[in-house]
Amino acid sequence: MQELLVGDPAPGIRLAEFLKGAPLTDLELGKTYVLKLWATWCGPCRANIPHLSELQDKYPQVTFIGVAVMETNIDTVRAFVAEMADQIRYRIAVEEPLAGRSGKEGGSMTKHWLEASYQRGIPAAFIVNPAGQIAWIGHSIDLDEPLAAVINGSWDLDGKAQAHRETLVKNHVRQKFHLHQEIKNARAADKDANITAVIDEAIAANPILEKEFGAQKLDALIKDPGSRSSALDYAAYLIDRVCREDVQALLLLSVVLFKPDGAPLLHGDGFAQVSDFARFAVKAMSRIETLLRQDPSSAPMMPHVRMQYEEHFARALVAAGRAGEALEHAEHAYRCGKEAGVSGGVLAKLEILKTQ
Repeated sequence: MQELLVGDPAPGIRLAEFLKGAPLTDLELGKTYVLKLWATWCGPCRANIPHLSELQDKYPQVTFIGVAVMETNIDTVRAFVAEMADQIRYRIAVEEPLAGRSGKEGGSMTKHWLEASYQRGIPAAFIVNPAGQIAWIGHSIDLDEPLAAVINGSWDLDGKAQAHRETLVKNHVRQKFHLHQEIKNARAADKDANITAVIDEAIAANPILEKEFGAQKLDALIKDPGSRSSALDYAAYLIDRVCREDVQALLLLSVVLFKPDGAPLLHGDGFAQVSDFARFAVKAMSRIETLLRQDPSSAPMMPHVRMQYEEHFARALVAAGRAGEALEHAEHAYRCGKEAGVSGGVLAKLEILKTQ
């Protein structure tokens, strides 16, 4: 696959149909473009529509194109665009399909723009400068500053391109992306694929990958009835060593380890039960609490995120047999819910009070 980085010439646009605005067949030199890859099923993509419309209003000389990708039914996109009406004030198109790939896997724009630039999610945005080069790649919510600089001529493309390449190397972006693709392909080929073997092979070649992919390996071990004992050992290893200083990695582990409904952990004799996994989820979240006390800025949480975290913590404590400690977290979840303007935290609080 030909990669697409900041500073590279923009590839062609391969679009099946324009659903809003005048159709385009290529990107002309001398003009600035913003391409946003999105989907109707993507909540953040929909939430970002007003922001992109405002930018189009602010910069009428720039051509904004929202390209629907990884859609299984073009009529769904057409209906959504019609329903949004003037709330969308920029062009909307649908990517051209590719032979051998389903709509869910994405077509030409997914392959030659999204995957080629190592973007693992949407919405993803690209700024193409008047010279036909990729000036910036990122989440569409962060467009304002780079777009203004590209327009007024202050954007240091050479410097940004160098920094972009250094970041790819420093953060092992290429290796992480390719491992994600290997896991995705293995699951597509065989729903019972041995994901742990795929991940183990990659980690053996590059141990740095374990912090990000350890949670996926742990999830696979938990779901395998024959591996649940080793799953607990691996959970302890990840919490105590690999992810010990990483709040986000620990948070992901806590979610993998404990699901409020217990599935798929409640299985037959000889396997660890939900309380064992909940105990390790509590251990991961207790480590998060220690890290946040040491440095509150290490993982700032919006009130609704903090609510969900505290609610999860409370329920895991109950499942781990520590209901006496859970009420404090449930009450914190309730307060965060009120601050966020939502009713979250109430259910957890009531459930925990019943155990007292």
